[in-house]
Amino acid sequence: MLIRFHGPFEKLAEKEVKVTVEKHLDVRHLLQQLTIVYPKLPFHDIGNPNTELSASIILVKNGAAIRLGDTVTDKDIIDIFIPVSGG
Repeated sequence: MLIRFHGPFEKLAEKEVKVTVEKHLDVRHLLQQLTIVYPKLPFHDIGNPNTELSASIILVKNGAAIRLGDTVTDKDIIDIFIPVSGG
């Protein structure tokens, strides 16, 4: 799987990273694994089952928005963004 970090996440991790996933993996566990490799990423509370994605992160899988309970596979491309607002 290819994970691409955008905005400030790129500075906390790297621009993109390839991750091998042997089975389907839910997004919550993927983010937990990323915080092990990149401890500066702000996803530490994601492991709490009561935590949902907030306005602080947008995840996109193959061009479509995803949630924490969705699954990813080795063939997916995941983009991680922060939301942008304007006025």
